[in-house]
Amino acid sequence: MAFSMPVWLMPDMNRPRPSSRYNPIRPAGAGGAAVATPRVTHTRTRRASRSAGSLRWLLLATLMLLALPGIAPRAAQREAISVARVETHLHDGVWHVDADLHTALGPRAVEALGHGVPLTLSLTVRLEPQPRWYWPWTEPVAAVEEVFRIHQHALSGQFIVHRLASGRREIHRDLESAVSGIGAVRELPLVPAAALEPGRRYRARLRLALDIEALPAPMRPLAWLTWGRRLDSHWHRWELGA
Repeated sequence: MAFSMPVWLMPDMNRPRPSSRYNPIRPAGAGGAAVATPRVTHTRTRRASRSAGSLRWLLLATLMLLALPGIAPRAAQREAISVARVETHLHDGVWHVDADLHTALGPRAVEALGHGVPLTLSLTVRLEPQPRWYWPWTEPVAAVEEVFRIHQHALSGQFIVHRLASGRREIHRDLESAVSGIGAVRELPLVPAAALEPGRRYRARLRLALDIEALPAPMRPLAWLTWGRRLDSHWHRWELGA
């Protein structure tokens, strides 16, 4: 019986031949010629895909480990924002807020500022009525936000605080005095007394946090895992006038 070469085995000078690996020749069925079954493998592509997958898992595991309190660097444990005192008082027909907040940004924040990365802190105060028993949903009647941007001067090394709402700039010798000025809230106007419903009780809440979305994009994932909860005072609530 004459042997007929399969078409796919015939040489083609105009067609590049792929890097293939073939199984051993196995006998065909009754009356047929022996043929070889091709098995094309892409070794380099598979190795690259496995390496990329391993690298992604390693990066994810590293980020998760850094987020654990017991494994994170000790310096990171000193990063915190807390509310020490807050009160409201009525002056000239307007409710004002006074507060003292303790802020410790930690050495990693100092390092980021030293590399020219500004840090943005956002102070938010909201006032809303106490919910009624038959309607638990309420809408804020007043909201005040102050945004502070801190950066370090490249030549003098001084820390500059830019109050974005007023445009005022403050120069501080060190970072501690800069954040102390941000945490000392004095006579912050909240809402006119005439805008409130007589006889109804209101509650206020205050929060100071690092704005992670204002950081450069490559820094955000790790910042969410390390700074996300520490550099956030979370909402501190109190009753208006208390």
